[in-house]
Amino acid sequence: MRADAFEKPAGHYFLSHSIGLRPLSADKALEDNFTRVWRHGDSNTWDVWLASLTRFRERLGMLIGASPDDICPQTNISSGLAKILFALPERRGRRKIVLTEDDFPTIGFVLAQGRRLGYELVFLPGGSRLADIDAWTPAFQDDVQLVLATHVFSNSSVLAPAADIARRARERGVFSIVDIAQSAGAVPVHLEAIQPDFALGTSLKYLCGGPGAAFLWTQRETAAKTTPLDVGWFSHEEPFEM
Repeated sequence: MRADAFEKPAGHYFLSHSIGLRPLSADKALEDNFTRVWRHGDSNTWDVWLASLTRFRERLGMLIGASPDDICPQTNISSGLAKILFALPERRGRRKIVLTEDDFPTIGFVLAQGRRLGYELVFLPGGSRLADIDAWTPAFQDDVQLVLATHVFSNSSVLAPAADIARRARERGVFSIVDIAQSAGAVPVHLEAIQPDFALGTSLKYLCGGPGAAFLWTQRETAAKTTPLDVGWFSHEEPFEM
């Protein structure tokens, strides 16, 4: 999009790592896709809202190299990460979760809940070394259940070797998550090429999508191995069947 498509403060804007600029089209999009149909108060409201979610997944899939069928909208990254954590299968001997000292704080807050399930958190040292696959070697051990790799670190701009991490993890039977919150919209992302088990991201930053437009992506083969705890009406193919 062009720069004149956004509401911009005076001077330069360097806060996209926190929140992207508001598109000038935001008010019209909200009116057309949410408020107007709700105002009518008929059964067509659901059709419009669900169609909007489908378009969101389709357009997001084009940006991050993923099938829209494998994308699930989320309120935020914390919500998506909690869903993954509590859906993982029990595997004997794999009691460690590997993350880094440079991950965004919410990552540690959520994964710390894994201690209730008997997991031990292992923090890799932060810094520029995280761009080197060798720094991630502790994640590829037989006692590791899960490794989370932040694709681009917000405080340093270090780019982690996400595809190599996912490949090494897969070879060693370790589940992998790639956090693309800071990379989607800033650097090329193609999840079907990176091939992690899961990916988490948000439209709040470089995609300029506003709050509440986060997402969870899952590799189909991995999805078949998980048992989600956080389920609901839209989790089922036939939502009216009990």
